[in-house]
Amino acid sequence: MPNIKILATGGTIAGTGSISTQTTGYQAGVLTPDQLIVAVPVLKNTANISTEQVARIDSCTSNTNAVMVKSAKEVQKELDDPRCDGIVITHGTDTMEETAYFLNLTVHSDKPIIMVGSMRPSTSLPADQISLVLVLMVTSKGMAGVPGVSFVVLLATLGTVGIPVEGLAFISGIDRLLDMARTAVNVVGNSLAAVVISK
Repeated sequence: MPNIKILATGGTIAGTGSISTQTTGYQAGVLTPDQLIVAVPVLKNTANISTEQVARIDSCTSNTNAVMVKSAKEVQKELDDPRCDGIVITHGTDTMEETAYFLNLTVHSDKPIIMVGSMRPSTSLPADQISLVLVLMVTSKGMAGVPGVSFVVLLATLGTVGIPVEGLAFISGIDRLLDMARTAVNVVGNSLAAVVISK
């Protein structure tokens, strides 16, 4: 089984509310990553999972830049360990794309880094984060360097959150071109980051 590290930064995915219908006014970043994965016992049969709490913030908090730097250092440290096969980061959705872009520029590894967030707290019914973590862990196995794999991950993820998979037919024709563009952006971004950091 692969060795997966889950790094938790807080956000809605680890949030709790006072009642199951509360989707606003909840407390973000309350649950630990261990508490999240306990809700999905099948994960024990999928991967060897270890966890670390990097931060416990709401992603719209002003100190997210410090958390991005801390996360990047932790991700790089974990991926440099030959025993680690991939990283899953639980993150708030307000700044997820900024953190993903920052990690793309600063972390150097061919191993998968999966970011997962939630629009509803864990106490909301139905909570989507547990199924997303499971699906993304399973679909990310061996995804580094495989052309077009993002389409497969997207297909599995959309089905998990109840979005009709027929919608993917609209993008399937251009996904190969988009995949090449994403690869080019990643290569250029990693190259520029290496040049900037080396100076």
